[in-house]
Amino acid sequence: IASILRRLEDRAAQMDAVPAVRHEPTRSNLKDPDTFNGEEPSKLRPFLNQCYLHFAECPEYFASDDDKVLYIMSYLRGNAQEWFEVDDARDGTVPTWDGNYAIFIQELKANFGPQDPIGDAESKIEHLKMGASEKLVKFMVRFSRLAGLVDWGDSALRHQFYRALPDRIKDDLVKMDYERSLVGLREAMQKVDARYWRREEER
Repeated sequence: IASILRRLEDRAAQMDAVPAVRHEPTRSNLKDPDTFNGEEPSKLRPFLNQCYLHFAECPEYFASDDDKVLYIMSYLRGNAQEWFEVDDARDGTVPTWDGNYAIFIQELKANFGPQDPIGDAESKIEHLKMGASEKLVKFMVRFSRLAGLVDWGDSALRHQFYRALPDRIKDDLVKMDYERSLVGLREAMQKVDARYWRREEER
């Protein structure tokens, strides 16, 4: 971590040395990324997505590969942090990922990301359940995220989508006519769910 801090300090010193006429970019209003320790591979993708948002919002601060690598490393903890620490005393060899963003991300995913993301997504979608008091939109986000990772057809996804529904929705769906497709089922669910929450407000 000492190496990372020294490099961040050098970068800050370089920025301070820039003439005052330089227009300072607007700093991000986004929430700082969550830290990532490598213990839960499924958290790597959300962690990287949070970092990507910062890169996109303030490209002035992440103009080089080194800027991006150092930023991500500053949020690594535990095993993930130790894996990428540069040991200045070992033999002076610079790791291939040092200053190379693409190789850094590749090594991060290879060592701390899911080893079988499709299989993991299939297992999760098979066990997915919508809570009886859960808002439909939250469930649909969870389902859509997993559905985008598996190589299933519309019929299989529709079947799994229906199985995950709580009884309060299934009981009303049997009274409705709707298109027998994933889109048709989702549209019918939205109507049922909207009526349910309106009734809850009345109560």
